[in-house]
Amino acid sequence: MEKRLSHYSCEVLEWLSQEHYIIQKKVYGRFTEDSINLVEFAKDKLITNATLLDIGTGTGIIPLSLLVKGVRYKSMVAVEKNSIMAEMTKRTVDMQALSMITVIHKDFLEVSSHSKFDALFCNPPYFPIRSGRLPENSVKRDARFEGTLTLETLLCKSRELLRPQGKLFICLPHQREEELKRYGKTLNFNITHYELKNRVILCEIIYF
Repeated sequence: MEKRLSHYSCEVLEWLSQEHYIIQKKVYGRFTEDSINLVEFAKDKLITNATLLDIGTGTGIIPLSLLVKGVRYKSMVAVEKNSIMAEMTKRTVDMQALSMITVIHKDFLEVSSHSKFDALFCNPPYFPIRSGRLPENSVKRDARFEGTLTLETLLCKSRELLRPQGKLFICLPHQREEELKRYGKTLNFNITHYELKNRVILCEIIYF
């Protein structure tokens, strides 16, 4: 269900439940079902009172959907490098007084390695930069195509930020499954749980 925000052009509220909603700009496109599926896949695999980080949070759909699913985490850092999206998601959080969520306008690769988390979430850009025509809209381009955050750099940085036995939850197009498995051998991680849904692989990764 959507409700237009009168003070912000092209913005709408999308209600996820009777209690929680996200703000979206239609020009940037709606959140994808992949994020919802990733939350459903991960929700029963988290420890109690977990400290979490969402990589490229966008509209904040993953932090909010976890709450809707009844996951009561201790804290969530939602990292977003696009300033417009970060500001919009911060308003989503502030308007609902969700003190457990902190929205940070920053490139994920710049997050301090001194920070440690129980689990990371990522619905990353799906396509290598040279694999198709790039959208003119910068938000859509960053959401769909790898730039500085390639799959390899994402996996390397995630290792730095996880506590021992911490987990990375990630979704990727099924065509990149073998690539992910190759990185598992070179970066020392196991895919401990796996599910294929709508041609997208949902993975739980633990480093060793």
